[in-house]
Amino acid sequence: MESLSCACVVVASGTAPVREVIEDGYNGLLVDFHSPAEIADRVVRVLANPAEFTRMRTLARASIVKRYDLARICLPAQLRLVDELAGRA
Repeated sequence: MESLSCACVVVASGTAPVREVIEDGYNGLLVDFHSPAEIADRVVRVLANPAEFTRMRTLARASIVKRYDLARICLPAQLRLVDELAGRA
């Protein structure tokens, strides 16, 4: 998530927890966890054609800000949870 928030192109395994955050071809690239060749191919493609991924990098940052912004999303949710657990909500 930190890499996405820095507008990096992320090449990650297409496993369930990763798919919760990364949509393949939209805000990152997903590959088969068990395919070193596919991982290498994707990384080489990104490094060889950085301009091709400019929009993806922008969307990566935007998706993190939209869903996980500390001030607007995460901290208020954490405070609500603490209030609920403390019986104040």
